[in-house]
Amino acid sequence: MIDKLLGLVQEFAGSAVVENPAVPNSKNDLAVKSIADGILGGLKQEATGSGFGNIVGMLTKGGNVSSSVMNAVQGSVIDNLMSKVGISSTVAKSIAKQVVPSILGSLSRKAADAKNTHFDAGSILSSLTGGKTKGFDIQSLVDKGIGNGDGKLDLNDVISLLGKSQSSSGGNSGGGLLGALGGLLGGGK
Repeated sequence: MIDKLLGLVQEFAGSAVVENPAVPNSKNDLAVKSIADGILGGLKQEATGSGFGNIVGMLTKGGNVSSSVMNAVQGSVIDNLMSKVGISSTVAKSIAKQVVPSILGSLSRKAADAKNTHFDAGSILSSLTGGKTKGFDIQSLVDKGIGNGDGKLDLNDVISLLGKSQSSSGGNSGGGLLGALGGLLGGGK
């Protein structure tokens, strides 16, 4: 995933990094790599913490990036630019504010686009969680109503899904609670 992310950073970092006199030309490549690492670190932090639902929303709703994801990623990018490139806090904040929204917006749109096979939401999420979501059909979860648009993946979403599953299958036929959970996890009919 880092290669794809690096490509997005290179696409959007031009004026913020390469044309920025506060970033020495000899450190342009390091700055671009530090931004990519910072974005990946911020996304991983959110995906493995309380922001999992926000990451799922970002990867499936084309351009919808929550403020908590944006803040976590910008903070990670700022830290990386300061520690790895040695630029000031003011310059690092300016660069992060210029590039992070564009990169995350592009990543979100590309991941949500079913025609774009280079940015698959399930693969990205698996990469961010260290493989813990491997095999989850993220788009299927969203299509079945997970998240209810509130940016959180919680018990209310599972209850909502179970209600939809039971009403659409005519009650408990198909295995009831276990059948619905099996469908949620990809083991349904």
